[in-house]
Amino acid sequence: MWKKTEHHPWAEAEMAAVKTLLSKKIKSQKIPGKAECEECRRLSKGKLRKRTCIRFHVKNIIARDLQK
Repeated sequence: MWKKTEHHPWAEAEMAAVKTLLSKKIKSQKIPGKAECEECRRLSKGKLRKRTCIRFHVKNIIARDLQK
């Protein structure tokens, strides 16, 4: 049986950190790799320390922009 996890929405500071640190990937519509996501976590100065799904967040940003 699957465990249900609680959904934690992204804070404005977290979203801003991802958009500024991975803006080149978002503009080129390329999903970042694990190393780039870890670098983003390291450079965010603690804002993304609890986030493990940075790659999927960027993927969702790109998908949302493509729908517009």
